[in-house]
Amino acid sequence: MERTAANNPGDDRQPPAPGGGDRSVGWRERIPRWSWRLNYFWLAVAAILMAPPLLYYTHGVTRDLLTGELATRSRHTLELYVSGLEGMLAKYQPLPTLHSLHPAVLDLLENPSDPSRVAAVNRLLEWKNELSGAADTYVMDMSGKTLAASNWRRPLSFVGRNFSFRPYFTEAKEGRLGHFYALGTTSKQRGYYFAAPVRRPEGVIQGVLVVKVDVTTAEQDWGARNHEVMVTDLGGVIFMSSRPDWLYHAIREPTPEFLADLGQTRRYADKRIERLPIEVFDLPEPWANGFRVRSAKPKSYYALTRDMPKTGWTVWLLADTRPVNANAAAYTAAIATALLLVAALSIGVIERRHNLLRTLAIQRRARRALEASAEELERRVEERTMDLKRTQNELVQAAKMAALGEMSAGISHELNQPLTAVRSYTDNARKYLDQKNFQKVDENLGLITDLSARMGDIIRLLKVFARQTSDELDAVSLQTVINDTLKLMNVRFEREAVTLTSDVPAEPVVVSANAVRLQQVLINLLSNAIDALSDQDDRRIHLRVAGEGNSDNVTLSVGDNGPGIPENNRDRIFNPFFTTKAMGQGLGLGLSISYGIVQEFGSELMLRDNEDGGAVFEFSLRRTSETQDGIAAQ
Repeated sequence: MERTAANNPGDDRQPPAPGGGDRSVGWRERIPRWSWRLNYFWLAVAAILMAPPLLYYTHGVTRDLLTGELATRSRHTLELYVSGLEGMLAKYQPLPTLHSLHPAVLDLLENPSDPSRVAAVNRLLEWKNELSGAADTYVMDMSGKTLAASNWRRPLSFVGRNFSFRPYFTEAKEGRLGHFYALGTTSKQRGYYFAAPVRRPEGVIQGVLVVKVDVTTAEQDWGARNHEVMVTDLGGVIFMSSRPDWLYHAIREPTPEFLADLGQTRRYADKRIERLPIEVFDLPEPWANGFRVRSAKPKSYYALTRDMPKTGWTVWLLADTRPVNANAAAYTAAIATALLLVAALSIGVIERRHNLLRTLAIQRRARRALEASAEELERRVEERTMDLKRTQNELVQAAKMAALGEMSAGISHELNQPLTAVRSYTDNARKYLDQKNFQKVDENLGLITDLSARMGDIIRLLKVFARQTSDELDAVSLQTVINDTLKLMNVRFEREAVTLTSDVPAEPVVVSANAVRLQQVLINLLSNAIDALSDQDDRRIHLRVAGEGNSDNVTLSVGDNGPGIPENNRDRIFNPFFTTKAMGQGLGLGLSISYGIVQEFGSELMLRDNEDGGAVFEFSLRRTSETQDGIAAQ
């Protein structure tokens, strides 16, 4: 028997309305389920159609951002390589002129057939070449014949050979400083040549002195994983490279005139110049262009260039494109996965909500239970949403840690060259110690100290770079800079038995300067003062800061009680390479560099006589009321 509402009081459903249909059922219930699923189908179709262009756009934007970051890192890396090459060449450039001033060299050129003079100059050049670290040093007469050379003991000695076909000989013969880079016809060693004329006292050129620099040493630190480095000449021939198989290849087709010049100067000896198998494609700024090298394993690179006008070189940094493409693909895949998760979650939420509303409309008796179920469902959705946010945060943190890893590798690379030099000077010090040549041991230890200071400066500069700062003037604590400087110089003060008195105000003094460069100026001035006191029994240095109170400027002065600066040297004291020290004890660059740094501060480094005898160097700095976070840590 069919049960009715009257027979079943627990059933709260209303009787059917006239005209049919259950009025307790909502409009969602009256729509068939297949209609909702059809909507999901069209939503999926729309998502599938929109996904490819969206992911393509996302991949392009991500790739452009990563390429821009790669360009920034590569530009700074290229600047470091260029600075290394320029520093290496600048170290050796003054040597030919300095060596040519030795009386024995001119004596040999005036008496070239005297065996004793030849032997003496051979030993002299061998000694100088060993001290400077050059590849070869040799003397040529006006015909281009080599009279003496540092490699006179070797089987392939330059002595007796004629190099008049080299352009550096022609330039030096005409009274200029000769420059040339080439592959040695005798040694088969790549090098850069500096040549200087050897003059008589009356100015007549008697011969040419040449110093050859081994440029292959610069390639030893070019073994980075994600980029290649190469150096090309004016004709596009690769002269130096982190890839040995690229040497003596041209990045473009050499012109007949260039090949004729190579044959005349024998720049690359008997090497055959061939075109490097590459394809070039255009890139936007700041990239120069792109290279696709055809080989057994072809690779594509983004190229940056920097010209070295003095040498005629172009330095190339070729950044591997694979990390950019791989990271862009990974980011795009992550975004696609996130979109799929969100879409799936959205469809699931919509489907569950529809089922919930359908169930509520049909079964009012279970309203409370269904509401509780809906609240639980909402809680789970919120938990899953929070889990997704946490996952995204973890991905961001992982990207940050990856960037930190790259920065750590860059710092290791930056410190590699000074550490290598420290190791080399340490080995030299041990050799000199075995020979009981304590003066040379002391010089090498001094160089190690300077390199250690340089490593500290490198870390500080990299720290500034990491903070997105610049080398512009800033608010600097003068007491902090002076204290740091004296900490570095205390060892030398004690060793040289120098008494230092300082007149520095106790209250904070903040000036407009650059902390690292200001410290460099003070170290140069204090070091020169110590050198000036080497022959004094009573050695005193006074460091003074004047301009207390409300004055706009603060004056720093470093004075000593040494012999002072002769009147005839005062006009040249700040000139580069001018020095009154003995040969081998300095190139005369400290005061010149300090003068330039002080000019950058908007002031001028001046010299005056000390009242107690000796010399005083002083300059002014502008006091500033600006403050800077962490100024005490500078």
